[in-house]
Amino acid sequence: IQQTIQERREEKIISTIDKRLSVYDTDIKRINAAIDSISKVNDALYRELEAKPTTTITTVSTSQQVAGIDANGKPIKTNVQSVNKTVVPNPRAEQAKGNEEQLKIYNAQLDELRNDKKNIDKTVREDFSKRPTGFIEELEATLAVVSQSPVSLTFYIILFMFLTFLELFVLTIKTGDSKCDYELIVEHQLELKKNVMLNTENILKK
Repeated sequence: IQQTIQERREEKIISTIDKRLSVYDTDIKRINAAIDSISKVNDALYRELEAKPTTTITTVSTSQQVAGIDANGKPIKTNVQSVNKTVVPNPRAEQAKGNEEQLKIYNAQLDELRNDKKNIDKTVREDFSKRPTGFIEELEATLAVVSQSPVSLTFYIILFMFLTFLELFVLTIKTGDSKCDYELIVEHQLELKKNVMLNTENILKK
């Protein structure tokens, strides 16, 4: 039976390993696709930055200036626009930097998944080794052994018949026995409690 339990556990271990490997492969494929996508975007950004590392920001401001005095002696004001041009780094550089940080996160996740995948056999076997043998597992193993071995089936049938006969034999012997001391003591205690309750009830009625 223990050998059958180990064989059935080995089948479950292999099945669990296959399922987890499938999950790891799916996650690794997803992360690789994300890394490839971001890398392509960054390649285009770096080409753009190489061609245009800076950009010019143009700001227009309006101010009033005195252009002269009218006939009444009041100042004549006019609006003057000022155009300012500032050279700043291309904002695409920040986008490329953010993508690089995301690539670092994805690569770290990828390394972790690959490491877990490499140790999956050891991890699963350690998990199963910590599990105690349950009743259902023993029962399934017993049924498997009995169904495959006529000798085992015969042995368990004989054992079952022997235990059944033994139980019937004990019951038959006890059928003709008088009450034992323990049963007499229990009945005596019950009778005393019954009398106490009746006396208490009579006292309360008076």
